Amino acid sequence: MAAPAASDAASCCSLYRCICCWRRACSPRIPRVAPGRDYFCMPAGADDQPAWSLVVGCRSLSLSFSDSALRLHRFRVTRCGRVLGGSNDALEVLQDVRAEDKKAPAEKWCLWTASATQCPDGHSLCIFCEDFDPVNIRYSAPPQVLRLDVNAEDKLRKLSPMPRPPLEPHWRFLPISAAGQIWAAYVVEHQAYETFSVGMQLLDEDGQWELAGGTLTISSKVVVPEWWGGRFLQGYVVLSDRAILLSFRQAEFFIFSCHSLAWTQVITQHINTYIPIRGHGVYIKEDNTVYMLYNNDIYAYELRKPGQKEFRRLSYQDGQLLELQPPVKVDSVCPFSGYGFLTQLDRRLLCSVWIGRGGDNCSCNCPHVLISTFLVNPKGIEILHSTCRRLDMLPNNFDLAHSYEYCFLQACEEDYNQGKQAMLPVEDPIRSHIVESSETMLACCRKFLFGTQFPGCVVLEEPAIRINKDLYIVCQVGSHSVVYKTEIVNGRLKQGCHDNPLGQAFTTETFPRTGGTTETVIPAGDDCHVLDRLSEQHSHWHVLCSSSFIHAISCTQDDIHVFNLSYKAHGHSTITRPATDPFVMVVQVGHETIALTANLQVFCHTASKWAQYKIDGSLVHNWKVNLSGYAVLSDNSFIVSDTETRSCLLLDVRTKRWCVVMPAYRFCRDRLFNTAVEAPLNGRSVFVEGFIYTCSTGGLAAYDLFEKGDSMYLDDPIFLPFTWPKSWESDMMCLDYVAKDRISGAIIFCVVQGENLDCSSGWLPSCSRRHRVHITTVQVKTETTNGKMKPVRIDHVDVGTCFIDENKGLVSTRCCFAVGT
Repeated sequence: MAAPAASDAASCCSLYRCICCWRRACSPRIPRVAPGRDYFCMPAGADDQPAWSLVVGCRSLSLSFSDSALRLHRFRVTRCGRVLGGSNDALEVLQDVRAEDKKAPAEKWCLWTASATQCPDGHSLCIFCEDFDPVNIRYSAPPQVLRLDVNAEDKLRKLSPMPRPPLEPHWRFLPISAAGQIWAAYVVEHQAYETFSVGMQLLDEDGQWELAGGTLTISSKVVVPEWWGGRFLQGYVVLSDRAILLSFRQAEFFIFSCHSLAWTQVITQHINTYIPIRGHGVYIKEDNTVYMLYNNDIYAYELRKPGQKEFRRLSYQDGQLLELQPPVKVDSVCPFSGYGFLTQLDRRLLCSVWIGRGGDNCSCNCPHVLISTFLVNPKGIEILHSTCRRLDMLPNNFDLAHSYEYCFLQACEEDYNQGKQAMLPVEDPIRSHIVESSETMLACCRKFLFGTQFPGCVVLEEPAIRINKDLYIVCQVGSHSVVYKTEIVNGRLKQGCHDNPLGQAFTTETFPRTGGTTETVIPAGDDCHVLDRLSEQHSHWHVLCSSSFIHAISCTQDDIHVFNLSYKAHGHSTITRPATDPFVMVVQVGHETIALTANLQVFCHTASKWAQYKIDGSLVHNWKVNLSGYAVLSDNSFIVSDTETRSCLLLDVRTKRWCVVMPAYRFCRDRLFNTAVEAPLNGRSVFVEGFIYTCSTGGLAAYDLFEKGDSMYLDDPIFLPFTWPKSWESDMMCLDYVAKDRISGAIIFCVVQGENLDCSSGWLPSCSRRHRVHITTVQVKTETTNGKMKPVRIDHVDVGTCFIDENKGLVSTRCCFAVGT
């Protein structure tokens, strides 16, 4: 079948054209692919010699049953992870497998189920097929077993019969290659499916099947989530070629030793926190982790010794009791519903094949196939190549959505002695953030991306300044404060931080509680600074950044902790606090560290104490502020925002005098006063070129601060909405100024938002103990008005979602700092 033009395929299939589903379900860095739109991420000049042949087995269905058959499709992958061939090409058809001809006129057998495993030689497949007689309603026994040499030339490639295992009708089976031999796990159903017997058959060196070890009896009376479904024996994983881990429908897991032939049950927690392993999972010894693909999501199961609290390298021994941790969602390969299998090519190099279910959103005459190769670790995946291909299925008279069954995915090593195959031209990588024009966009995408505010499609822009800075994100994790680090490189977020957890760079195990000053060197790790072990009574800390130092100052105690970001050193001191109300704000104003109480008392940090300023408070007599936000205006002044009165106060540090900042309607009488307006500033805000920028639900707000006569005025806000469709909530957002470009008038900010979720619950496998942190670098386009750079609009430079792996309770994002490198 000739491949349709890429543009035609992309325009006629709403599944491929849908942009908003990618934006809803996937990180901005998970590439969106379509016919004619591949994604590459691999070094130039990488080896294009095929290293693996991957075989996809799909069973076609038919109303007459007799036409049901298994079709084997193949594609090749190079050592660097490139999928050979062109986008939207049809996968090569290797062979069709049909039911055996039983030579009986009253019998019309059809191929009913199929599964496969790699033969010990690494170049062939062992295929199990079970036939079904729909007329007499009976299964064949035993199943036919076939061998296919995947690397044989087309004219010589054929299916060769292999010895059949002694399996009875209605026995479910699963072929497995482990320890250099072929095994067949089988399940026998008893007593109306209430109990099951599980055993293992082994193909010995003489080509005979024999029972290996004893059998298990498992009850199926456990109530399981309805969406699990499927057969009782769901899938398997080979553990370092010494043992086989079998996964069953009610989230029970057993290990079968290939040497002692003994069965051992794996320890698990509540079944609702687990997902059965479908088909063939992948075990990576360095991580002690099993990876599997469920629908379109990759999950990770970590194996540990019972009672082990943290990661340690595991060396499996026969009969060893192991505990399987609840699954953690690693990533999504695509946003669509469908069926997927995963296979291992080389160490951390994996390949997933996803096949769509069809349905109302797709009227194509070929099933969609999304092939992705990627490197995996417990914290994320790095996609190397993602491409769309087609499956040419056998003709049938069913609707597409119900006309085939995805049976298996298996990888075989390529035979290099056959010579190099001619390579097709390789397409250039396509930026995953490019989107189509609004004229060709689906209505759902147009509404999702634009709403009523955006007249056109907004794409990521090139940064006006290619600046490098370290980005520090301060969070409250349970009862302690945590400072995470990532980077801004050439104006964009650091490559590789997207869809990965923020890790640890260095940690202080405990804070000294004695007086005086101490200093410790903090051991290096990955990317995080942790202010750890703060008790509940000392958990509220004000964090500020000054040059290359981060200061943590207690609101009620005498403690001050200083982190030297250049030398990775931590200093602690105790400075006597006055007997006054707690500090509600601590800021750096010029060279001075200034603290504020709710009663508008002002203190300055000196070498030995907090010295109180003698402030002229005649204009704010008996005023008690409920702080909503603040901003440093210069080396001599700062402004605070009061929630109760929805007004602002400004302190001039030189004159030690408070003044009330008037709303613009007091100066411009033609403006109406909106009594429902919220407090202007939200959290830590920044003052740039005459405007105060603060976080606002859905984006940023900019306030013009101007002086007329002896009074200061704050103009109405200029709202700058984000176009990245995340739920931006002002109480969870923070921002910092990054840089500005005098030529283009662009001002670059970094905005961070966390999710105030309690990570200790872990009640959802898809977000188990993972706290999302959305990060975007934006540039505000300005125009010069009255000598000021007035904001006009906002554009995204980069977007990403990182994670915090914490199970110590509530996690909330507090502030962020962009520090020059």
